Amino acid sequence: MSTIYQSLSLDRQGIRLLRLHPSQAFDDIIRCTLFPVYLEDEPEYEALSYVWGPLRFTQDILVDEKPFKITKNLECALRHLRHASSDRVLWVDALCINQTDVAERNYQVTLMKEIYSRCARDLAWLGPNPGGVQSKFGNLSSVEEPGEEIVSKAADELLEQLQAGMRIFRKIYHHDAESLDDMLERWRSYQHKPRSGRKGEQNTKHWVISCSDQTALHYLFSSAPLWSRIWVMQELSCANQVLLVAGNEMLDWGDIASFLRDDNKPYADAFHVTGGHYSLHGAVVSIFGKVQTIQQQRRIMGDVKEGRYVSKLIDVLARFQYADASDQRDVVYGLLGLVSEKHPLKVDYAKPAQELFTDITRFFIDSTANLDIICQNPWDVLKERGGGSEKLPSWVVDFVNRRRFSVFRSGLESLLFAQRGIFSAGSPNCVVPCNVSQDGLLKTRGVILDQLASVHHEDFKQEVQHHPRKWMQLYFQRELLDEDSEVYQATGEPLYRAFWRTMVMDCKSYPMKRLSSEEVEADEKIFRQLIASDTPEPQIQYDLASWLMLSRSMGNWLFTISKTGLLLMTTRQAQEDDVLAILDGGRVPCLLRPFYENNELRYRMVHSVYIHGYMDGKAAIEVEEGRLQKQDIFLA
Repeated sequence: MSTIYQSLSLDRQGIRLLRLHPSQAFDDIIRCTLFPVYLEDEPEYEALSYVWGPLRFTQDILVDEKPFKITKNLECALRHLRHASSDRVLWVDALCINQTDVAERNYQVTLMKEIYSRCARDLAWLGPNPGGVQSKFGNLSSVEEPGEEIVSKAADELLEQLQAGMRIFRKIYHHDAESLDDMLERWRSYQHKPRSGRKGEQNTKHWVISCSDQTALHYLFSSAPLWSRIWVMQELSCANQVLLVAGNEMLDWGDIASFLRDDNKPYADAFHVTGGHYSLHGAVVSIFGKVQTIQQQRRIMGDVKEGRYVSKLIDVLARFQYADASDQRDVVYGLLGLVSEKHPLKVDYAKPAQELFTDITRFFIDSTANLDIICQNPWDVLKERGGGSEKLPSWVVDFVNRRRFSVFRSGLESLLFAQRGIFSAGSPNCVVPCNVSQDGLLKTRGVILDQLASVHHEDFKQEVQHHPRKWMQLYFQRELLDEDSEVYQATGEPLYRAFWRTMVMDCKSYPMKRLSSEEVEADEKIFRQLIASDTPEPQIQYDLASWLMLSRSMGNWLFTISKTGLLLMTTRQAQEDDVLAILDGGRVPCLLRPFYENNELRYRMVHSVYIHGYMDGKAAIEVEEGRLQKQDIFLA
C-alpha cells in the first residue's frame, strides 16, 4: 500500500491532497491522484470526516493509476462525492497519510487541527456505510457472511432513516406549521394520560415528536456511526464550515447551531420525546446531546483563537469520553488539537496505551496538586459491566470508552459527584510531583476511617433497590427507624434523618448542589410518606428537592453500613472488609481494597463513596484531636 507514497517535508507543514477524478457513471472504478502541498500556501480543498468501519481493505480504486485497496465505507463515500464532470480536491486521512509510516503518521496527526481549520468545508459523511452494516452481522471472517443483497438492503434502510431525519429537522427548524400543529396535538393528548414528570409540566406548552420521527432524528444526530468516532470530534470542532452528508442529501451545520443557540433556547427546549409510562423527556438532551457538545467545542475553539479561553486537556477528554477509537491511544491523540493549555504529551505511536494513560494521570495530579482525577474519576465504570483494564494500576485512569450508558440519555452521568467543589472530605492539596515507584505504586497520604461490614449485593438485584424502605428494613432489621431516640454518632442528628440524607447523598440535581436546611426539613416530611408505604403514590417522589438524586442513587449505588456504623453509598463492586479512606487532595472519600505484596500492605482503588458526616472536613478535625492518624497509603 505504501508504494504510491513519496516522503513529505516535515519542516513546512507538508501534506498530501487527493484529486478525485470525475465520472459520468456512478459504478465506474474510482480514479484519483495524490499531490503534495504546504498548508502555508493556503491550498483550496475540502476535508472528509467519516467512519473507517471494519479494517478490511477489499475495495479496489486507482491512485496515480496504480491499484490501491480501501475500506467499503470510504469507497462508498468517494463514489457518492465524486463529481460527474470536474475534479474534486479532498483531504482523506486513509489516503493522504501513509498509514504504514509511523514517523509520518506521528507528524501528520499533529497537523490535524490545521488541516481541518484551513479546509473550505468539512464533509461529514453519515452514510451509507456498508462496512458498518456488515459488521453488525457478527464475525466477518465467518464463511456464513451476509450476502451483498442483505447488506445493501440494510444500508439503504439506514440511509432512508438519515435522510428522513434531515427532512424532519428542516421542518422543525423552519417552523413548519403543519408539523408543529401535529406535535402540539400530541402534547395535548398527553395531558389526559397518567405519566411521570416534573411538577408544573402539565401547564406548559410543548411539542411532542412522534415515535417514528424521534427514531429518525435520534439516528441522524446521535446513533449514526459517525458520532462515535473520536477523530470526528476534533474535525467537526475545528472546521469553519461543516456539511452533513447522507447519500445525495445534505444538511448545513449552521442550521443545527442556530437551532441550539442560547437565544433560541425556549423554542428548542419546547420539543419533547416520549419515554416509558407516558413520560416525556427533552429532545435537546436525548436527541441533540452529542451535536450540542460538538457545537459547544466549536464555540470554545473560537474563544481560544481570540485568546479568551484556555482549553484544558481534562475538559476535552471528559467532554468527548463517549467516543471510540480502534487504537486506544487515539482517544487521546485524536483530541490533542482541541487543547490549548501547555502539556507534556507528544504523539508517539511507539508508546503503549498503558504508558500514555499513566503519563496523563500523573500530569493531572501534578498540574492540579490534588487527587480529583482518582477520587472523582469521570471515566470510572462498573467493572462487572465490562469496564476496566487489568493492565493498568488501579489509580491510573482508563480513558477508553466503557461507559455503562450514554452520557446524553438523561442529562445525569453515572458519576457520584459531577460538580467537584461541593464536598471537601480531604485536604485540598497533595504533595507533588507525585511519587510513583518503578513498579507503578503511587505513594499517597491519608486516613483510614473504617472497613465495610456485610454488603447485600443479591438484595440489590431484587426489588429492594427501588424503595428506600427496603434498605432500611434490610440493614436495621425493623419496619421503621425511631428518629426521636436513635442518634447517628457521626453528625449527632437523628438516625432516621441521617439514613435518608445518605440515600440522596445530601444533594439535589441537576446540577448537583447541597441540600439547604429548608430543603432538608421539607424533604424529610415527604420521605416519611414515601417510606411509610410499600407502594407509595409515584407522584410523591417528584415533590422532593432531591428526587433526581434519589432516583440515580437507587439505580446505580448500594446503601451499606461500615463496621462502626457509618452510613454510606458505595459502588456495586464493594466487598466486605474493603477500606474507607480519605486521601490528601481528595474532595470525596474512596473505597480501597487491601492486599499484601512481599509482606507490605498495599491497596487498590475501587471507587469513590459518600460517607454521611465525613464530607466536609470532619476527618481533619479528628486528626487534630488525635482520634484519627494520617499514614502513608500505597496504591497499586
